Amino acid sequence: MKYLLDVNVVVAHLVAVHTHHSRARAWVLSLRRDDSILLTPWVEIAFLRVGLHAHLLPDLASGQRLLRGLAAGAARVESVADASRASALPSWADTPARLGDGHLAALATAHHARLATFDQGIPGAYLIP
Repeated sequence: MKYLLDVNVVVAHLVAVHTHHSRARAWVLSLRRDDSILLTPWVEIAFLRVGLHAHLLPDLASGQRLLRGLAAGAARVESVADASRASALPSWADTPARLGDGHLAALATAHHARLATFDQGIPGAYLIP
């Protein structure tokens, strides 16, 4: 199975003080070798932005090292291109709060993957247990 990670999953998995760190880490480590984790530049940059803004990361280089370390789990980590346009947003992404979710859900579909998230109510997404 392919999973496109939502920003909240990346932050939770890579930042030990995050509320959902244990859940995210356990789920990522439970993935099989034939599973794939997909990351996009948008998600990676959002991780860095959130981490630096919230002072969860001491500096940019530390965040970049954490992202590289994500590949140390059982599943493959792949970077996927993101050439999405606003016209590709699903109709349910109709509020500012849902635009990012809609973008990632549509991108996951385009790459034959499921969006893995902690956010409830995203059609077709995989909710991290």
